[in-house]
Amino acid sequence: MCQPNGKPAHPISLSQWCRRNGVRFHSLRHGHASQLLNAGINIKSVSARLGHSSAAMTLNVYSHLMPGADEAAAAAIDKAIG
Repeated sequence: MCQPNGKPAHPISLSQWCRRNGVRFHSLRHGHASQLLNAGINIKSVSARLGHSSAAMTLNVYSHLMPGADEAAAAAIDKAIG
């Protein structure tokens, strides 16, 4: 969220917007992480953006969003050595 001039909005403004629109602030964080993972961004980068202490913590919370990860890994290695 930003101001009309492109500068970042004050955090209180975002909190107020969430309240007015019935959105939990934490849902924005979860949505951001979900979109990054669905776009194929690696777990270490997502973990760093979220400020998690480790990528393992991020995986514990978001691994359900990567159901095809094992199949993708198998296809990649098959292509590399096949």
